Amino acid sequence: NMTLLHLATGSGQSDVVKDLIEAGSDVNEPDEHGARPLHLASMHGFEDVLKSLLDNGAMYNCTDKYNNTPLNLAVTENIKALLKSMKNFFLSVKSNDVSSVRSFIEKSVNVNAKDATNASPLHYA
Repeated sequence: NMTLLHLATGSGQSDVVKDLIEAGSDVNEPDEHGARPLHLASMHGFEDVLKSLLDNGAMYNCTDKYNNTPLNLAVTENIKALLKSMKNFFLSVKSNDVSSVRSFIEKSVNVNAKDATNASPLHYA
């Protein structure tokens, strides 16, 4: 079952996505295949939508029922780079690499991002 957020995400309607998020739509709600809106934004190349989802708590490394992450499905280099950056930020926090964490923060990484366990970097600090 696709939600309205899935439909808006899959068609790249960034303004509608923002409105649905503001209205309380769950950015991590899976469809019948386990795909979350972030999977759809990634595989369709909708960078603005992807950023909105990440900024609002979408789990950057969530998996669908086929074990695909948004990074596995990314179709553009910008989206791949954004998701890899998020992954590397979490790894830096987990390994207590303070200089790398500072570098990510200076580059305006989303410090409130969530991983597949719904944990933010603060949980690992």
